[in-house]
Amino acid sequence: YLPCGSLTEQDLTPLFDSEKAKTALQKTPYKAFVALCVSAKEKGLPLTQAEKTLDAYETDYFAQRKYELKKSEPFLYYIYRRKAENANIRIVFVCLLAGLKEREILGRLRAI
Repeated sequence: YLPCGSLTEQDLTPLFDSEKAKTALQKTPYKAFVALCVSAKEKGLPLTQAEKTLDAYETDYFAQRKYELKKSEPFLYYIYRRKAENANIRIVFVCLLAGLKEREILGRLRAI
């Protein structure tokens, strides 16, 4: 924890308890992310699925509203789409270098 910004240590403490984290973020768009984190933690698995969900959140948010965008939102939508594409390119090259098969690579790609 770094003591800066608008969140206090007291605000963040519930997030380190799995059940409190689920409850604290239940009414936010991040509830699916927290549920995946808790599930992976309980099963002793890596957080890759949770990270994939979090990475796609911004792109999905703007994609649902792509015809309602105002002010700087079209630019942000473009940036998040390019960010996802760049992440996918990096994932493809790393997976190819690691010798993974096409099906395994497709399962790792982020939303576009």
